[in-house]
Amino acid sequence: MSTERELVVAAGDTLSAAGYPLVLKEFEMPRLGKRERLDILAFDADSRGELRPAAAIEVKRAHPTDASSVLDQLALWRGRLGTREHYLVAEDGWYRADPGLRTFLKVDGPLPAERAGGELRDPEIAHSLITQWLWRAADRRRSETPGPFIAALHDVLLSAPNGFAAVGDQSLPISSDVFWYVARDAVRQAVGRDRYMSEHLTPPSLAMPLAHLFGDPLPRSVCDPFAGIGSLLWAVADRAVDQGVEVQLSGVEINSQVEELANAIAVRAPVPITIRQSDALRTQSAPVAGVISQPPIGLHLGEQFELSNGESTRDGDLAVIDSCLNRIVPGGRAVLHLGRGWTHRGGQAARYRSYLSEVWRIGALIGLPAGAIVGTSIPSVIAVIDRAEPSPTFVAQLEANWADDLGPDGQALRDCLQHLGPADASGSSGAHW
Repeated sequence: MSTERELVVAAGDTLSAAGYPLVLKEFEMPRLGKRERLDILAFDADSRGELRPAAAIEVKRAHPTDASSVLDQLALWRGRLGTREHYLVAEDGWYRADPGLRTFLKVDGPLPAERAGGELRDPEIAHSLITQWLWRAADRRRSETPGPFIAALHDVLLSAPNGFAAVGDQSLPISSDVFWYVARDAVRQAVGRDRYMSEHLTPPSLAMPLAHLFGDPLPRSVCDPFAGIGSLLWAVADRAVDQGVEVQLSGVEINSQVEELANAIAVRAPVPITIRQSDALRTQSAPVAGVISQPPIGLHLGEQFELSNGESTRDGDLAVIDSCLNRIVPGGRAVLHLGRGWTHRGGQAARYRSYLSEVWRIGALIGLPAGAIVGTSIPSVIAVIDRAEPSPTFVAQLEANWADDLGPDGQALRDCLQHLGPADASGSSGAHW
């Protein structure tokens, strides 16, 4: 007597032999509030070469006396996935549901696939498949550091040349644009869950507003000196794609494991992104038109750092700002998400603020509440600083609904962009701290 698992494997082999290019066992419905699993989902290609769900199969060791519950389940899957054919597989063979899903008829096996080949272009299904595989792979690597999910994710990214991802024991063809968004989403989820890695992530709710604060036109070269996994550069890449412009995107990341993961996802980007492993406080890179970054907060430097105002410091908050600003060309812009402490400390921090007010254009200071920086309870500030003559500063303090205020239709984002205008605007008054 066959086990249900053996029946699933045999049925999957039968579907593959019938020409279905992708056969998934134990498929979980994407992003449902509760776990629902289909025993087998088989795909074939449509006339445009897109892999579509074609056949849904439930497996039972014995044909149930009342098959209505199985038919109801298959109807649910048809409504969610648009499958054409529906089967029950039992130990005594294959049963095909009628078009109305009212009854089963004994058949010799599944109908052949209509077309072979094709690629997966459905982001939701692709996300579900990759995420499911990641969780299973992570469970096998649960003792690894920095984290089993990160290690499994890295394997998926590296195993996906030319638009293919190794998902379980199958090679899954995914279109390049879909793979970019799906893998990026998986990266965010994985990093957000990992206590060793979450500090290297900027969520979309903040990354996209920061990218929009460059205004129009988008700078043709943008660098993140403290890139983490590259999430801020992804947001700039999205804007470049929307505008149909070419942008050179680069980053620096000191942690070699983070840099390796960042480049594994960067190679999938629709806009070239290059991230190198280095210490941004010790090395310089080619000047760029724009800098976007969420530098580390509260660094205590082991040695003195030379600030642009001529002072030496061990204050990491001042050093990271200065390192970012030193990379932009005249007329360029830096969009930074920073801890708020440097904006009110006295002594050297006060002198550095005075220097910035006199030499740079502090275009905007937007305060955010605690928690905007992932994994912390530190209040923060968005600083938009141009390498231009000083002018009035847009100042705002946002509260719990800050993500809406900075969203695509947010009033704060619109008002700030209107104030900023071109990055080389000039004026007479300095910044308000």
